[in-house]
Amino acid sequence: MQVQNITELFSLSDVEFVTEAYRNLLGREPDERGLRYYLGRLARGYSRESVIAQLVDAPGAKHPEQIKGLPKLLKTHAWRKTWFGWIFSALIGEPKSWMRMWLHHLSGIAFVLGQIRHAQEAGTRRLEDVSTQLTAIGKQLNALQHDNGRLEPFMPLPDSAVTISREDVIRTFRKILGRNPESESAIQDHRGFSTIAELEQTLRRSAEYRSLPENLNTDARRAYYVLHASFLPSLLES
Repeated sequence: MQVQNITELFSLSDVEFVTEAYRNLLGREPDERGLRYYLGRLARGYSRESVIAQLVDAPGAKHPEQIKGLPKLLKTHAWRKTWFGWIFSALIGEPKSWMRMWLHHLSGIAFVLGQIRHAQEAGTRRLEDVSTQLTAIGKQLNALQHDNGRLEPFMPLPDSAVTISREDVIRTFRKILGRNPESESAIQDHRGFSTIAELEQTLRRSAEYRSLPENLNTDARRAYYVLHASFLPSLLES
């Protein structure tokens, strides 16, 4: 259609508006990409004046003076782009257009806030699950049966302080001293060492380790065996 005044385009649907704007301003049919682009802008709340202003700036567009009403429309659009013109237009002009644009922005903000709230709720549920698991582990540790058939409740060591396991302590005692730890309390005390090597070194420095026959020097080992040999006849006689 050949428009007499640019304002005639404003009574058309969005698709017809973009199509006729292309025909009357650029002298051609809209390409698929351009049609989709301008329809998207209209859907997001941009005014039809802004679409016409963009098309007028495109290569090959007709001079504004060739279309009646176009110079005035462009002048009004330029004025509305200023901050005072925007406020004035928002208050008294084209309420549907600016309200649609603001509703679009507000819906985007609401979506972001919803995502943040969802992440917070997921984090809270995860913390609750971890707390439940830690409580269950504490109950299991307090229910373990220790040496001599006794139950010795104990508070678990903080994760940052526990670096070797209960089994590591027992295994190291057997390796170095040839016996099990004397109590569960001793096991827990020795779990505080940083590494198994550090625990082994501490046990080797103990008086008990140095008193073992295989660790005595030659004279001390001879005295040890003489002392124990003196008891052998009495044992045999008994």
